[in-house]
Amino acid sequence: MFVIRQEQRHALGREGTVGFGARMSEHLLEHFPAQCQALPEGELERIIADGIERAAEHHLFAEVCVSKYLMLMFTFGADFDRSEWLSEMVDEHLDFSEGRHEFFRIDDLVDAALQRLEEEPWLAQLGIGVQREVRLSA
Repeated sequence: MFVIRQEQRHALGREGTVGFGARMSEHLLEHFPAQCQALPEGELERIIADGIERAAEHHLFAEVCVSKYLMLMFTFGADFDRSEWLSEMVDEHLDFSEGRHEFFRIDDLVDAALQRLEEEPWLAQLGIGVQREVRLSA
């Protein structure tokens, strides 16, 4: 598996990030077609670039981990890691202080997020490109 660390990303320059961004655009268009097509031109690329940087803030550098992070952004909103509903869960599962590998941390977060979505389906209304009609009670 190919892992890009922050230092390597700078050394590789823009090439590595652009290739990943193009692959991620295709992936997101496949899995979130309505949301992606509703975005203004260039916005998908901006969201992906922002997501790569946000994932790096949580010490997530492997493409598969960044990909999962971006999928969470599209499911729960671009600022899901800072939202009042999910930030505590993100902090708990992406905590790097214990040295847990990024693959385990992102998988734990995805599992917790899916469980939370099952319990509180309204959270899906926070996703990128989703029409906002958030109701705080079921």
